[in-house]
Amino acid sequence: CHLTKEQVLDLLKAKDFYGCPGLYLAMQNGHSDIVKVILEALPSLAQEINISASDIVDLLTAKSLARDTGLFMAMQRGHMNVINT
Repeated sequence: CHLTKEQVLDLLKAKDFYGCPGLYLAMQNGHSDIVKVILEALPSLAQEINISASDIVDLLTAKSLARDTGLFMAMQRGHMNVINT
């Protein structure tokens, strides 16, 4: 999967109807290719657009309305490909 930095940024900003961010949704639904692209692009994007460390932590630990993280949802749904990313 190849995405431009703009597309990765759009995924990071995107939220569903309930406010769950794109990274959370990718983890929950087992899209390891998207998770990998986002995680690999995050350091350079953070420098380019001045994302703070706390914003990065918020992105990585984003939760659903039920307070579950994307990683938890990936584990619960057996998405080992996401967990191993």
